[in-house]
Amino acid sequence: MIKESFDKCFVDLTYNMMVDVIKEFFGVAKYQEKRIQQELFETLTDSQDGLYVYDLEFKQRKCKFENEPDMLAVRYSGGIPQAIVFIEVKSTWKACEDETSGLTKHLDGMDHYIKESPFLDNRKQEAHDIISAYKDLKLHNPPKIVPDPDSLKRFEMMIILTNTAIDYYHEHEEIIQQYICEKKFNCKIMEWTGAKKGIYQ
Repeated sequence: MIKESFDKCFVDLTYNMMVDVIKEFFGVAKYQEKRIQQELFETLTDSQDGLYVYDLEFKQRKCKFENEPDMLAVRYSGGIPQAIVFIEVKSTWKACEDETSGLTKHLDGMDHYIKESPFLDNRKQEAHDIISAYKDLKLHNPPKIVPDPDSLKRFEMMIILTNTAIDYYHEHEEIIQQYICEKKFNCKIMEWTGAKKGIYQ
């Protein structure tokens, strides 16, 4: 339908229709992890003592060090940037045990990237640039202190579990923690129970 002039009623109706379609699309079980990633992106913006998530679905193609964490964050302590954190979100039992994208596969991939990639300085600069842009634009609850690339000395890993992925972890916790210890991974595993209840280690 083509409207020759602005019609607020038409705009509102069209907007509401699109919102309903988008909600229905992301409400499908197949996309629950994407919806949860958006929740986490909006919620994990603590720039005093916690994680400040600044990027989603990072990809670096055409490179043997390719790594695809679900989220990138800066960990703050006392308001001071401490480290860049690669975050993987798992929402289903199946996603945890899958041979190509399961928990251990992602842990191995993130660790390999942190230890071997020649692009770590790029990630530090990106953290600075993206967070600086948020601050300039007053978007995404910007932190008071934008991380200086030279001050980000460490890279860490985190797995955030939701829904049935939490059940999987509880049943396999000893094995997974033993794997982390044997490989000497700098990794935390957290449980996400929703924006209202928060996140627990």
